[in-house]
Amino acid sequence: MPHAKKKINPLWTLLSEPLVQIIAAVGLLLSGVLGLVGKLLNGLGLGNLLSGLLGGLGVDKLLEGLGLGKITEGLGLGGKK
Repeated sequence: MPHAKKKINPLWTLLSEPLVQIIAAVGLLLSGVLGLVGKLLNGLGLGNLLSGLLGGLGVDKLLEGLGLGKITEGLGLGGKK
């Protein structure tokens, strides 16, 4: 499929760059760690405190605006409750 290879080649080249790989790995790690911290705080009963604090500061809206809605969901800030 030479046509598909021509279309995918720029994306594949970008994904093979070390800087992009490092940024993607850090993003996945951050998402996982914050998800675990959110679950731990919810288990201790401190999830609402964190949610109120970050929601009051507007950090949840900022993260969602940057496209990091999964992180806010992991902390229990975003999504449907």
